[in-house]
Amino acid sequence: MDTHVAVHRKGSMDKDLFIQTVLFYCSLFLNLAQRFKFSKDNMVIEGPTFVEMDSSPGKNCKSERSIKFHQDMHHDGVHLGPGLPNLTSTTQEMDDWFQEFKGCTDIAAQVIFEIKLLSYSKAIRDCQDGKNSTIHQSLTQP
Repeated sequence: MDTHVAVHRKGSMDKDLFIQTVLFYCSLFLNLAQRFKFSKDNMVIEGPTFVEMDSSPGKNCKSERSIKFHQDMHHDGVHLGPGLPNLTSTTQEMDDWFQEFKGCTDIAAQVIFEIKLLSYSKAIRDCQDGKNSTIHQSLTQP
């Protein structure tokens, strides 16, 4: 399966990106339905799913498109429900999970930055010592 990444410049999500994201999630569940259907040995054959979303702007807006989208999703067995708003005494699960992810990516980004900076400063020093410039090479190599 291909990976999909969608990012806005400021990192926020509007209703269009929200709809695109939910539709992508739905594509992962081929057995969505309004009601559960079980096999003879009580295994789920098809059924609904619940998508918890935070309550930031764009996900629960009152636009005609957003209301229609919520209705269509409900009809298809996808129930969109709000999580806790920010500024409550608890945080949303995704905020808690993202903190660990963000910490790891920040560390990785710092390591990569230090490697590139060291390589770039070495290339400048070599150039000042009269050697052939390796600046272009150091910037294009991973």
